[in-house]
Amino acid sequence: SDHDHPYAEDAKVLNATTESNKPAHVVSFNNQVAVFNDDSGIVHVYKTDEHAIDAAPAFQYEYKGTPHHGVAIPLQNNELAVSFVAKEGDALPAGVKIVNDKGEEQHVITEACTDLHGAAYVDNTLAFGCIGSVVLYDVATKETNEIALKDEAGRVSTLKFTDDSDYLLANYSVNKAPATE
Repeated sequence: SDHDHPYAEDAKVLNATTESNKPAHVVSFNNQVAVFNDDSGIVHVYKTDEHAIDAAPAFQYEYKGTPHHGVAIPLQNNELAVSFVAKEGDALPAGVKIVNDKGEEQHVITEACTDLHGAAYVDNTLAFGCIGSVVLYDVATKETNEIALKDEAGRVSTLKFTDDSDYLLANYSVNKAPATE
């Protein structure tokens, strides 16, 4: 494994399935769940209200992107923060954009997040780990800030916020593929 996801939440079972030949990344935010399928680049967004948990829900909306090791975070107003690659065939994303529930791009958060790998969120702030920086996006103001790392080749690939802290916890390595312990 190239990273860990040490999240702790009350467990809920969403009565939905997805099929993939490669990993899928699942992110729960704003009473929704986004399932990013690395094999196809397709994202399905589900509601997580009690009705959706008890029934076998159809996805709320679908976004068709490019296959890569990506991430999608469901936002309010049927918007989605979703990673994208610089060119077809790239394994890791180069940026993040906001799309609506019809897949139409609303705006780009960043195009300068080389090898994006890792995302976290708290309140209205999204954070993305990149080579050379961490990108922060304020959902309410639509402002993007970039925090440069001390080494241009440094990489952040796992980020974690907790509700009871004002701090973001992240790993840091100058190795392309750091070992997890």
